[in-house]
Amino acid sequence: MKLILIGLALVLPVAVCAQVSTSSKPKIERIDGAIATVTLSGSFTPKSVAVLFDKSDLALENGVPNTSLSTIDPERVLTKSDFMYSLNAAWTNASGDGFYIKKDPAFQRHLGAGGYYFVDGNEAHLQSPRVQTKDKVWPAGTEPKKLYVSWWFRQQNDTRDYFTYKLANVSDKFTPAEGDEFVVDVGAHYSGVTEVIGRVINYNPVTNVLAANYYGQNNTNRIDLKTLKLNKNGATAVLSEWVASQGSNKYIRVWEADGAEGAMRMSWTNTEIYVVELRGHNHSNVVPRQWNHLEVFVDQTKNTIRTKVNGKLDYEGVYAGAADKAGYAPSIGLIGFDSNQEMFQKVWMDDIYMDTSFRRVSLGNAPQYSAVTHEEVQYVDSWSTTEIKFTPNYGSLDRRVPAYVYVYDEEGVPNATGIAFESPIVMGASSSVAP
Repeated sequence: MKLILIGLALVLPVAVCAQVSTSSKPKIERIDGAIATVTLSGSFTPKSVAVLFDKSDLALENGVPNTSLSTIDPERVLTKSDFMYSLNAAWTNASGDGFYIKKDPAFQRHLGAGGYYFVDGNEAHLQSPRVQTKDKVWPAGTEPKKLYVSWWFRQQNDTRDYFTYKLANVSDKFTPAEGDEFVVDVGAHYSGVTEVIGRVINYNPVTNVLAANYYGQNNTNRIDLKTLKLNKNGATAVLSEWVASQGSNKYIRVWEADGAEGAMRMSWTNTEIYVVELRGHNHSNVVPRQWNHLEVFVDQTKNTIRTKVNGKLDYEGVYAGAADKAGYAPSIGLIGFDSNQEMFQKVWMDDIYMDTSFRRVSLGNAPQYSAVTHEEVQYVDSWSTTEIKFTPNYGSLDRRVPAYVYVYDEEGVPNATGIAFESPIVMGASSSVAP
């Protein structure tokens, strides 16, 4: 085993992140050539480790490893009973058609990612982390007022422009499969758009019921009773009877940990954000069939809600009327895909990170934060008044180019200029290095 300590001649920028000293100089500890630890030295406001970091087969609860799901067979379905009674998993309950802990490289977020949660069904969500439930009561005046949640999420089918129809006048060669594309002739329109393109999600030839996406159509006005034609063979059918539409499907619910009526209850769905009287209509840009980075910021001191999708601000609003219960902190009520409409869906989740502070460390893919398009939130091993230590998790960042360290303050503001701590030269990168 070869261990090397390298002090990099890099300093953090002046006056861009209040908690970071300009004298900070990162150090890298390498074991057998791989980075084991990155240390930032300086003057910091100390904080505890993150409340929860869940990789499915390994969860860190206030820094304590939970490996209760580490040996679960990937073909073994996890039931509600498992979460509630049999297993000491990181979550107290789960809902859906059954969770799996999969490690299929075809769907892993990146090489060597380990396990991830998978559900093949209409509804899938984890409920209430054990580390912060209604049983966690804080001494008066000490309960956290903030919640930050970051997680990676993948859905098979787009929830936008999703409609189910009973078909009529079905031609003989009308045999669509998932992913087949089609066009609907919708006739003349002031917009100049005379055809609607779409993608098949599911077709039942016995009932002649088709579930599909009709891109650019938020309602069925223009497609009712129109003829659909498959691109692959020209087969046709008439959209004769509307059956169901896209629903308001929750990605996450955040509520005061006691769960009492009248306490804060916030939901982020594919169509809106709401908490009490705040109802922000917002079609979140969660891209199907790829991993998306979702983030939620709740600040009970300012009554603000903020969401981000793949690093871009998704929604921001101010709420009123929700009680902030003394002794309880905001927590995850559920996370996943909680549909209120019958849908054909598959869901994957990984790297669920929850903390009671906006302070965090991330790796970004650009030297200026304003240009970062891909971030990986880091699990910080220790955060003292003088040092921040973490073992880098590159996630799906491209390892052939430098990664940049960003440190966020309590307001969620990072250093504007990142710290490049690894380069292709240091890594000995070549075309054979996998991202």
